[in-house]
Amino acid sequence: MAQKVGELVAKKGAILLCGGQGGIMEAAAKGAKESHGHTIGVLPGKIDNSNPYIDKPILTGLEDARNYINIKVSDAVIAFEGGAGTLSEIALALKNDRPLVYAGAWRFLNGHGLSKHEVPFATDPKEIVRLAFEGLNRDIDIDSDGYTRKQVDYPPLPSQHSEREAIRQFVGCVSRESIDLPVVNS
Repeated sequence: MAQKVGELVAKKGAILLCGGQGGIMEAAAKGAKESHGHTIGVLPGKIDNSNPYIDKPILTGLEDARNYINIKVSDAVIAFEGGAGTLSEIALALKNDRPLVYAGAWRFLNGHGLSKHEVPFATDPKEIVRLAFEGLNRDIDIDSDGYTRKQVDYPPLPSQHSEREAIRQFVGCVSRESIDLPVVNS
C-alpha cells in the first residue's frame, strides 16, 4: 500500500518526504521514485543510512526531534501503521493543523478529543492520496490509473509559507525553485 501511495503522490507532482529509512518509508519512496518523483529523507542521525530511493538525505543528528521538522515542512501527512515515532508525528500534525490521513491504522485515535474533527481513514491508496490532497483544499481529479486529469496549481498558503520556507532552507532540502511544491509526509 505504501509503495502505491508514494507512486500516486509523485504523479500528483508533490515531493515525498519521509524518515528515509527502511520498511514503509522505503516502500513509499520507491513508489515515488519509480514514478519519477522527488524524495527527501529526514534521518535521525549523522550517518547516511537512507534507503536507495531517497534523493536528498537530511542528516539531522536530532533523533526523534526530527519529527518536528517532518511535520513543519509537510503540507499534508499520511500516517501508516507504525510505532511511537509515527504517533509523535500524528500528534504534531494535529497540533500544527496539518491535513492528516490515517492509512490503514490509527483509526482508534478518533473520538478521543485529540482533534476538532475526525481524521479521515482509508485503506485504498487512491483514496488515501485523494484525502490528503483534499485536506489541502486542492482541486483534484484522479482518473482510474491514478493520474491527475488536469493541471493543478499549488499556491503557497500565506500563513505557512514563510515558516516552511525558513525550515526548508535551514535543512537545505530543496532548491529555491521547488519551495512551492506541495510536500507530503508518509
